[in-house]
Amino acid sequence: MVDTDKNFNPKLEKFSEYLKNCSGKLWNEATNHKFTNDLNDDKLEDHIFKIYIIQDYIFIETLVTLIGKAVYLSPNMNSKIKWANFLYAITSDENNYFQRSFDALDISKEERTNTKLFLTISDFSKLMHEVANTGTYEEILAVILAAEWVYYTWASNAKKPYPKRFYLSEWITLHNNSYFKGTLDWIKKELDITSQKLTISEQHKVANLFIKIVRLEVSFFDACYK
Repeated sequence: MVDTDKNFNPKLEKFSEYLKNCSGKLWNEATNHKFTNDLNDDKLEDHIFKIYIIQDYIFIETLVTLIGKAVYLSPNMNSKIKWANFLYAITSDENNYFQRSFDALDISKEERTNTKLFLTISDFSKLMHEVANTGTYEEILAVILAAEWVYYTWASNAKKPYPKRFYLSEWITLHNNSYFKGTLDWIKKELDITSQKLTISEQHKVANLFIKIVRLEVSFFDACYK
């Protein structure tokens, strides 16, 4: 159950926490999914992860576009630098991870480019492009926050020793390290600050976007098993 009619009360919670609370049971479904639990426990079968990683690379390409728009809309140089650094991390270390994982899983270039997209990933991409084209800075923050917060949450639940397969263990560490956590905390703070000027109607719109992303994460994990 999600609660998009719940009004934000700054005396009770931060806006970022309000968004997470609005997502209700969906949040637990996204962060404690069979997919993420199997990955953390080294029980995820290669053919499932192969399906996942091909589709997820499309999401990463779209995320890069959205972060680029965040750089453009950032209210000050400090924020632009934060986004630029995050953009560099994704297009360097994370992109390198994908290329090595594609090779290890014997995923050809043809598979990467010609595989039919899940409806979920197609919807993901459309929504993020729409927000990149017409969304406000706060809407962009909420979309990125939802996606990255879900990933940090399940990754931080992983217990050592991590999986022996590097493409599983590195996928955990890419989303559970001091830099990623620091970036996530900054995005929360940025949204908490910039959201202070939002009207109730604008707050609900941002909340609905956050919830849509969490729901799409659940649907994406589900689709990998079908």
